[in-house]
Amino acid sequence: MIATVGLRSYVPYVTIALLTHLVAAHLLWRIMRRTGTDPWVATGLAAVFTVLGAGHDNLLWAFQLGFNAALALGLLAIILVADDRRRRHVGAVGAAVVSLLTSGVAVVMVGVAGLAAALRGRVRTAALVVAPAAVVYVTWLAGYGQQGLGSHAHLAQRSIGGVARYVWVGMAGTAEEVTGLHGWGGLVLLVTAVLAASTARRRAVSWGVPIAMAVGAMTLFALIGVGRTGAGLSLARSPRYVYVATGLLLPLAGLALTGPAAGSSTRRTLVMVLLVALTWRNWSLLVDAARITGEDEQHLKAHILAAADLVESGAPLVSAQVASGLPNLQAPELRALAARGALPEPDRPSPVARLEAAANLQMDLTATAVRPPARQPSVQVTGVSFGTVPPVRDGCVTFAAGDHTQIALTFPGPATVRLRTSHAGELVAYLADADGRGVRHPRVWPFPEDTPQFLTVTRPDSTVFLEVPVADRIRVCGVGP
Repeated sequence: MIATVGLRSYVPYVTIALLTHLVAAHLLWRIMRRTGTDPWVATGLAAVFTVLGAGHDNLLWAFQLGFNAALALGLLAIILVADDRRRRHVGAVGAAVVSLLTSGVAVVMVGVAGLAAALRGRVRTAALVVAPAAVVYVTWLAGYGQQGLGSHAHLAQRSIGGVARYVWVGMAGTAEEVTGLHGWGGLVLLVTAVLAASTARRRAVSWGVPIAMAVGAMTLFALIGVGRTGAGLSLARSPRYVYVATGLLLPLAGLALTGPAAGSSTRRTLVMVLLVALTWRNWSLLVDAARITGEDEQHLKAHILAAADLVESGAPLVSAQVASGLPNLQAPELRALAARGALPEPDRPSPVARLEAAANLQMDLTATAVRPPARQPSVQVTGVSFGTVPPVRDGCVTFAAGDHTQIALTFPGPATVRLRTSHAGELVAYLADADGRGVRHPRVWPFPEDTPQFLTVTRPDSTVFLEVPVADRIRVCGVGP
């Protein structure tokens, strides 16, 4: 799409993500109806999923197209594999194989489709659907996918208990985020399972598909936990995972609510009021998330356009990084996009947007010295967060530092200073202009122990506020008296 619509508008990108989401919502409705869910209940649950604010990432962030498409294609495979006609089984195979092009969620969805068929006594059909996709996936993994496994050498160290906790947090968290009953997610899941079993027994419906999909939700969190337990259990409650897990749990919830809804008109009304309340809650969450996301995206857009303006201006750059959150967008790519007219027509960049672009493109920390101009202007130490600035000797100043040390360096023009600390940690740098405006997001670099690092700033008339690692000694060289 970069080649056709460029980055002039976000609408084409998010539209595709929303379309796949709506397809998934419709397919979930069809699955619920085919597995015995009351039509009003199925419609109400589909409405909750359609405006799923608890999973807002997948409705607002076009990048999540991969998750949405994997879910939709997996649901299609589940529907097709339940049909007795052979050509539908061929379609299920196609949906399963194509889904592998989207994201790792597809692996779970293919397994769910196979398990759903097996639980209905169609083991051969399950093998027919799963085997081709498995062959394609293993072939890809052997030829290309294993290149990324080197960064996951720690996976063997994951404990079964740690993964089990991740599954529990993910499942209970999904129930809590969707319903708003924080702290009661486990009970919600238990009640849902009991009511679904009761409904399936009384109405004599096959609940193999809802069970297979619920197992798929647990498998999803187990696989995520194997790779991401180290990032913290809270990640299991991320909206992007809540989205997929909700889709997988919806048919079970449909059976659970069908029993009470079928008892009497009063109980049906109460169930529908509950679904309306859940729909309203998730709509409110979605609106709030859209507002916050919109503000962040507009800020990022202004940052990128200011960076493009800076790149095209011919100003001296010391880094190719456009923004810390966009590792794949570098200055050469941005220059090429601008040359092709693939960027929106910019307004005049604001001073803050220009400053943030400069913080990424005109400030960097390196292990080797960037050759300064022939006559480097004198960098001044203009402030320190404790005591007074020590005297400068031979172009260097040494600080006896403590916790939360901040040093202000003023760069009249392009220059490089050498930094050295007695302890390892992180160096945080905020760029400010002569009028006192500062950046919203700092640059952060790892800082090795007792090893010189070189900070280069090519933006004139700038001040850098450094938050240095906790140390008993900090030395800055390349400064003037």
